[in-house]
Amino acid sequence: MAEISVAHPAHPPTPEKPRRRCTECGEPSGSISQGTGFPLVREKVSGNFFHVRCKPGTRDLDAVWSGLERMGG
Repeated sequence: MAEISVAHPAHPPTPEKPRRRCTECGEPSGSISQGTGFPLVREKVSGNFFHVRCKPGTRDLDAVWSGLERMGG
């Protein structure tokens, strides 16, 4: 009688780690180079994670970048 064997994967599948989410907008963390979104930074005071554009106190940066873009060619 023939013996039947079932192949098992060399490594068991690892569950995906839950990705952190921005406290402000709720989008998950990512990597710009991999095209998966923007990385998160931790605010020192609260310990919460934010995208740089969402971090409290950085709202004025949009106006600064806009002005710099208009100055450059």
